[in-house]
Amino acid sequence: MKVFVWEEDIAWMEELHRQLQKKNIEMIEADWTPLLQNAEPGVLFARKEMEEEQAVLLAECPADSSPGQEDLKALLVRLCQNAPCPVVLFSEEPDIQKELAALEAGAADYVTRQMDVRVTAARLYAAARIPKYTRAVTEDRKQQFVSIDDAVIQLTQLEFAVFHCLLQKKGSVLSRKELFQQGWSGRQVKNMRVVDTVVKQLRKKLQKTRFAIAAKYNLGYVLYDRIQP
Repeated sequence: MKVFVWEEDIAWMEELHRQLQKKNIEMIEADWTPLLQNAEPGVLFARKEMEEEQAVLLAECPADSSPGQEDLKALLVRLCQNAPCPVVLFSEEPDIQKELAALEAGAADYVTRQMDVRVTAARLYAAARIPKYTRAVTEDRKQQFVSIDDAVIQLTQLEFAVFHCLLQKKGSVLSRKELFQQGWSGRQVKNMRVVDTVVKQLRKKLQKTRFAIAAKYNLGYVLYDRIQP
């Protein structure tokens, strides 16, 4: 089990290292910042080791965005989705807005330096044991993309609306009418067969993810997991 971290607070790092050693967890210094720039896989130091089972990245939560810069949540979404292992974000002190942004972006957990280091080590241990396919699915309505495990998928407005509806009731069959009302409300469209076209497009985009959409004759569509936890 390994924890990858890049932090300049030597005293905190040394104490965290001691606590991780007690759990037989190896701590490795690795610069994770290329993940914020959509770096190519080869650019990230120790990427192959991060891709191993039972690895976790501990990364400092970036500072709040300045006007005109990318918002914090979008930045964290990129970090969490580019990382080849679960991500635990930390900050100097408790910050509810950063914590919410981190968890909504798909981080496995959020800790602070003020937290008891034994608790931080325990949370890192738990995060490292999360199977890749159980990571959170992130939806960004503004940018119209969804993040599923290691895949970031750009969607059209209608595809996003239909996917969101199916995801909210994953495992349940939704009729064309229900999906039509979700995506085409207020539009001058009367033929509900347009739903079939959008579902067909979604199926293609979901092919390399753990999700699939099945058609139930005379009933509708259902989103399900190809990979079961």
